[in-house]
Amino acid sequence: MSEEEILKEALRKGLLRTWRGEGKNHGRKVGQYYPSGIGSCLRKQYYDFVSPKPPTPEELAIFATGKGIHEAVADALQNSGVVSVDRIEMPVSLQLSKEVTLTGRVDILLAKMMGREVIVEVKSSSHLPQQPHENHVMQLQTYLHALNLELGLLLYWDKRTGQISSFRVERDASWLNKIGERTFILDAHLRAGRVPLREAFVMGKYWECDYCPYLAECDPFNLNGVEKGASLAMVGVSAIQRVEGGGYSLEPDLVELKEIVKQLKKNGQTVCVLGDFPDDSGKDTTQLLKTSGVNYDVIITKPLGYSSGRTWKAELAKRLATKYRIATFVDNDESVLEHVRRIAETTLSLKPGDRGR
Repeated sequence: MSEEEILKEALRKGLLRTWRGEGKNHGRKVGQYYPSGIGSCLRKQYYDFVSPKPPTPEELAIFATGKGIHEAVADALQNSGVVSVDRIEMPVSLQLSKEVTLTGRVDILLAKMMGREVIVEVKSSSHLPQQPHENHVMQLQTYLHALNLELGLLLYWDKRTGQISSFRVERDASWLNKIGERTFILDAHLRAGRVPLREAFVMGKYWECDYCPYLAECDPFNLNGVEKGASLAMVGVSAIQRVEGGGYSLEPDLVELKEIVKQLKKNGQTVCVLGDFPDDSGKDTTQLLKTSGVNYDVIITKPLGYSSGRTWKAELAKRLATKYRIATFVDNDESVLEHVRRIAETTLSLKPGDRGR
């Protein structure tokens, strides 16, 4: 082995040992969970326990970059003369029940910042978020409750530009309920040997699926009851709020929708309805479609994570095209069709639908 190869092997092994030393998916025990993971997809966390995979070179690089930024921030704060750092990488534990515990490490604990102790949680990112990510807030809330402190700060560092943003997070009991609920759901599934739902898919966080190491095992873009490679027709249906009289009307309406679906089925296509329904009408509208004789095969409704129906439809179509042949895309909104063409043009071959091109 050459010196160059020895150096690369040493770096790989050293990073892997450091990664394992940080507790990353190594030696995990049912009943003991990480605050840093509890806000992410429950199915991914389940697989982390039952069939953990070694980190990819890309994951090790991200880990090393994040670790370096954490250490740089801690060192900078210690040397700032502005704040006083009490502890770094401080172990904490939050007992949720006799059998279930959340254990982690606080990045930085500041001593008496404006008269009180403050937790600082550091996150490296490819771009600065406009709002803190929910899973990061959940992690910080866990630490606040574990240490019985009132205030934490989420600090985001853009690793490309060096720009920084921060968000204050005050301890909130409602978060403790959510943290406990998610942890107990994961715990129950692990003890029963039952895989949780495809949470990232259901929530519309398709980008999490794209980079998940368990993408093959989970297979989130495989539609139940639809054979892979099938000819798929995607039909957009929207619930439009009426100006007068309240309530919602469907576009296309039921009569027209039945005819569209009938024709697509006649052409041998599997019909997937994409329902863009407001939160307060979603369940009722889905039930209406099921009981009104619309002979579709699958229905997927817009997740809460998307404010834009056109973006969601395009993102979903791009992923489904990896499993099926998208023969037809039908939607009332021409801008939706154009958006689908633009975002998915490398994977989709769109044909004119009954209501658009």
